[in-house]
Amino acid sequence: MNHYNIHVADLLQPIDHSGNPFRTLYLSTALEGVSYRAWDTETPTAKVYSALSHSLVAASAFHRWNCDQLQPNYREMGVKHRYYAIQALQDAIQEAGPAANYKILMVAVLSLITIGVLSGEGDDFRFHLNAAAQLRSLRSRWKIMSRQSKQLNEIGAFLALLTRTLTFQTSASPWPNYDADSTADSITIERSGCYEYLYGVTPDIATLIYQTCQLAEHLARFREKGESMTDDFLEACEQIGGKLQSWRFNSEKISAIPRGDELRFAILMHQAKAWHSAALIYYYTRIQDFSPEDLIQEVECVAEHMHATEDVKLAFEAPYDGPKMAPITWPALIASCNAVRSRREVWQRWWERMQLYRIANINKQWSIVQQVWEIMDGREKQGEGSVTWIQAFDSLGIHVLPT
Repeated sequence: MNHYNIHVADLLQPIDHSGNPFRTLYLSTALEGVSYRAWDTETPTAKVYSALSHSLVAASAFHRWNCDQLQPNYREMGVKHRYYAIQALQDAIQEAGPAANYKILMVAVLSLITIGVLSGEGDDFRFHLNAAAQLRSLRSRWKIMSRQSKQLNEIGAFLALLTRTLTFQTSASPWPNYDADSTADSITIERSGCYEYLYGVTPDIATLIYQTCQLAEHLARFREKGESMTDDFLEACEQIGGKLQSWRFNSEKISAIPRGDELRFAILMHQAKAWHSAALIYYYTRIQDFSPEDLIQEVECVAEHMHATEDVKLAFEAPYDGPKMAPITWPALIASCNAVRSRREVWQRWWERMQLYRIANINKQWSIVQQVWEIMDGREKQGEGSVTWIQAFDSLGIHVLPT
């Protein structure tokens, strides 16, 4: 727990902030569970607390393994406590159902995702995200809930969105689709109060990414069914593109970080601009079928701001400070996959800079980027025509949470 508090909690959030949920929700709830389990070890609530404690220990163990791979006992510890966490959570749900204690259960489920981020192993984060979505659906029509539950819902909805951006699925329903759970997630993302410091993105950009995803899924359905696109769908595509093109950081109403906080506001500014350019790339490739040659300016803009984020931190951090505030990688992943061959060196340098954070999920993403490049370059060399980053990524059959 001490290692988690000192090293992990500050590492996982890209901008230092007092509202850090890895400390104020995950860790505080686990510590709350220690006293609870002193007198109760058998009830479903006690088992959920136990799952959370094992989850944080597993995350810490995998982090220590990443920092020193000459110590395999840390990885073994991580695997063992991950198993205990999942087993305890399953037992609790079987005994009491999914709504026994909403906040504690949601914290425990989301903490399992953290293990995967630090270990870089497997793709079970998809199952945990589905579990979190099922929990959110139980309260999708609620208007009033605690700030902590609201923040947990915001975290779950955004992580689900990041995963969705890389699944390239086809909409199961015809346009327009007003699915209640989907609408609830859209509202949750749009009204978020923590994304600025927790992910370095503004709610406006997050919402536009969400809407782009929806449109892309419906576009795939139109093409798959051989149907004509309706006027209102075409207008929606144009409207989202217009909003992305007209976005300016100075027009955002930043609420979580004061402008007078020079370090944190500078980090947010660079990260938000990187998110915006990456959102443009995502829109252009999924809706407008742009090629990498069409996106050189946007790709370089993401690289500029992602590197600037690291430079700002270097200017402010004392030399004895350990690495913290690792950036969320979605903008870099999207931009890297669309970098033309002659301009990839800047991305190689950026991914290599990320090694200092010792987060295995970042290494996994860098490996994916290189595989995407290899596929795209290979097709071109063999004269088989171009392949999009989406086709290359999808052909790998790899699932990753781009954080």
